[in-house]
Amino acid sequence: MDKTKLQDLLSQLQQALNDPDVDQETLDLARQLDHGIHQLLDVGNDDNDPDPIMALSRQLEANFAARHPLAQRVLREIGNTLANIGI
Repeated sequence: MDKTKLQDLLSQLQQALNDPDVDQETLDLARQLDHGIHQLLDVGNDDNDPDPIMALSRQLEANFAARHPLAQRVLREIGNTLANIGI
């Protein structure tokens, strides 16, 4: 199930963010992403617009591309999984 995969990817992202070199702004953006994805996945919560979550995912992916390749890979998979489940 793609939702389960998404949960696993969010856990991987949290592990990747344990790097002491990750700045506070990036941590805050990642928390926003995590919260937004959980809101989108809530059953019966059709009022959420997925576009800001997708944009935030892409922004974080770009931020991590050079300095945190593991987190960048996980963020790319999160974006792909969101697209696959129709978000």
